[in-house]
Formats: sequence, structure tokens, C-alpha cells
Amino acid sequence: MKRVIIACFLFFSLIIACFLSYNYITDKTHQLSEHLNNASKAVSADNFSLANEQMKKVYNHWSDSSSYLSSLCRHNEIDDIERLFQRANQAVLNQDKNDALSQIRELNMMLLHLPEMETPCLSNIL
Repeated sequence: MKRVIIACFLFFSLIIACFLSYNYITDKTHQLSEHLNNASKAVSADNFSLANEQMKKVYNHWSDSSSYLSSLCRHNEIDDIERLFQRANQAVLNQDKNDALSQIRELNMMLLHLPEMETPCLSNIL
């Protein structure tokens, strides 16, 4: 009986940990997405200095949370997002409106794709 209780406790702990990590990933990516939308609006208005500040702010938030996110998400996705940050920053610095908007939107889509990939489902747990 003791083993069954321990197994049930471990199983429910695993489920709780899955949902907590999913909520963390979702919250962080939505926060980053909101900041990227601000940068996109600044680029659309041809305000590249504000867009550069917004991109730095987003990248700082990303850097703060990337170590924990990399332990929860696939490394190739994290690497792709990192590469997109660099490309988007460079496009903003070059003041290339079309390229900057394209890179920021692609980065935004990759960020919003992270929670979709980490959605808890029974096949991931078992």
C-alpha cells in the first residue's frame, strides 16, 4: 500500500510540474510577445531609435529567462529564437523597415510557438 501511495504522489507531482512549467513558458512568451509588438509598432512608425530600445528591452527579458526556458524547451527552438533576435536587432540597426518587420514577426511567431510545443498531454507524461 505504501508503494502505491508513493507512486500516486510521484505521478501527481509530475503532472503538477508539467502544468507549472507550461504556465511559466506561456507567461514568459506572452510578455516577450507584447514587447515585440511595441517594437513592431515603432518600426512601422519609422521610429527606429524607439524600436532599438524596445528590442534591447525584449532581449534583456529573454536573456533573464532563457536559462530556465532552455531547461524546459527544445534546444533547437531556443537557438532559433536566439538567432532571430540577432537578425531582428541587425535589421532595426540597419533601419531596414521591411526586413525588420519581417524578422520581428517571425521572432514573435517562434516565441508564441514555444507554448504550443510544450503543451502537456498524456502521451508526454506517460
